[in-house]
Amino acid sequence: MHGYELRRQIELRTMDQWADVSYGSIYPALRRLADEGKVEEVGRDRAGNLPTRTTYRITDSGREELKRLLRVAWTIPQFTAQAVDVALSFVGLLGPGEIAELLGLRLQALDAITAQMDVGQHLKRQAVGHIPQLDAIVADVFDHNRRLIAAEREWATHVLDRIRAGAYLKAPESTVVEAGR
Repeated sequence: MHGYELRRQIELRTMDQWADVSYGSIYPALRRLADEGKVEEVGRDRAGNLPTRTTYRITDSGREELKRLLRVAWTIPQFTAQAVDVALSFVGLLGPGEIAELLGLRLQALDAITAQMDVGQHLKRQAVGHIPQLDAIVADVFDHNRRLIAAEREWATHVLDRIRAGAYLKAPESTVVEAGR
């Protein structure tokens, strides 16, 4: 495939909505993979006034690396740093009223993301047509993301309830122990 064909596959699988793939990174990634011996150039062609396209194919080394990465993805959960967890550790710097308001906005944003995902999945189905295997994959990817958003929504609601109950208020000054005392 050449880069444009990869872009089409990304769009077909709606990876642009759920994977950290930017279209501008396709060709640099292909060049890097070629330098690493994971793909190899198999041809160049030019159609009309379009730029010359370089076609690549995966190498045996690339296929083995892909399988290794897939095995890791299927078995090892990956947790990324969440800015909201850092914000929670600094809960004392903002007042409970402001945090409650901000969490309300977070909940609205999560609802908007869910609605946007529903529309995006529907539009993608219309644009691509019906491909049973791809439909099942896309449906399960969207379902995974919906479930993650639902868990995030549940957590944000929990923290909002804890804020309102005063769970994160500062301890009285008399109970704070200073170093050296």
